[in-house]
Amino acid sequence: MKKLTVFFLALTVCASLLVGCASSPTSSPSPTATVSSPSPTASSPSPTASSPSPTASPEAKMKVAFLYDTTVGDFGWYYGHEKARKLTQAALDFVETSYLENVTPGAQAERVMTELCNSGYSVIVAATSGYEADSLKVAEKFPNVKFINICGVTVTSNVETCYPLTTQIWYMLGQIAGKITKTNVIGMVGAVVFPVDLQIQNAWLLGAQSVNPAVTERIIYINTYYDPAAERDAALALIDAGADVIAQATNDPAHVQAAEEKGVYAMSQFEDMRQFGPNAYVSGDVFFWEKYYIPTLQAIHDGSWKARSFWPDIFSGVAGTAEFGPMVTDEMKALVAASKEKMKTDPEFFWKGPIKDVNGTVRVEAGKQLTQEQLLSMDWWVQGVVTSMKSNP
Repeated sequence: MKKLTVFFLALTVCASLLVGCASSPTSSPSPTATVSSPSPTASSPSPTASSPSPTASPEAKMKVAFLYDTTVGDFGWYYGHEKARKLTQAALDFVETSYLENVTPGAQAERVMTELCNSGYSVIVAATSGYEADSLKVAEKFPNVKFINICGVTVTSNVETCYPLTTQIWYMLGQIAGKITKTNVIGMVGAVVFPVDLQIQNAWLLGAQSVNPAVTERIIYINTYYDPAAERDAALALIDAGADVIAQATNDPAHVQAAEEKGVYAMSQFEDMRQFGPNAYVSGDVFFWEKYYIPTLQAIHDGSWKARSFWPDIFSGVAGTAEFGPMVTDEMKALVAASKEKMKTDPEFFWKGPIKDVNGTVRVEAGKQLTQEQLLSMDWWVQGVVTSMKSNP
């Protein structure tokens, strides 16, 4: 695939350090945005079109742009989206995809999206929640262009949101962590305080406590999704504090490498990272975004698409559990299998009360369950989490 480096709207593009579901407050300069297209002869921009021309020839392909706020070579969040983009391109002969790296959320992203709309793109995939506000503004001006906000919240007639229900996976991984820990302390390298991340961190601990009530979870936040040195330092600090199972909300395998070095266990998000710590690696969640992108773009092409807030569960194939390491016993596998079976009829049973927060306040009463609205605004940790951050009252 040929990669073209262009000046986009005569702007200087800044590389955001954030990847994943939320935006980082820091960024580093980058002189250009990088665009990759399956063909160097892709259609020239049309400065006035709000969507592909209705008079386009039948052979004209549906143009789809993927926006990333950093580079894809980080073996994590955007690495997974880029793999899926290529698989989607190969599977759908009516699609022409491109991607743009180092597009900073905010005014610059809004201008880039506007230019894409004016250049005849039919679909824009905003691959981080940091783009949501920008895409909503642009989507209102270009109602014929479809927007997919990954990890977004707001749905409109031409804006869809999607994020896999990975809390199911992390509850089950928590059950394994609760069984293999010898110190009764598990540790999470946190990125930023964001509802989806808190859901995962809380589900992990609830799973662990379901089989071992003595387990606590320590979280150290590094305030970005990508800083390998900071991720390693945080992992080592967690290990020094007694954690013998380490996971991460960040975008790098540094915590797996630290666990391997120190002789403790590791789990991971987004990708199977066992190659970085074959003796430490237990399991993790793995994403298969193409299983969402392919049917979604097919529906858009067929005219059957309707925007939705989509949270594909563990049975959808969009996300799953990485292969278990040898330390996972048959007993642990049976626990996970039983939880997975229960999720067929009660997908998020682990959010049922009673659940207390770190201050001992009852957040979910017995017999009740957290609603989707409450989950999307989660700003508190369950009892047993130890972190310097504070839950909202």
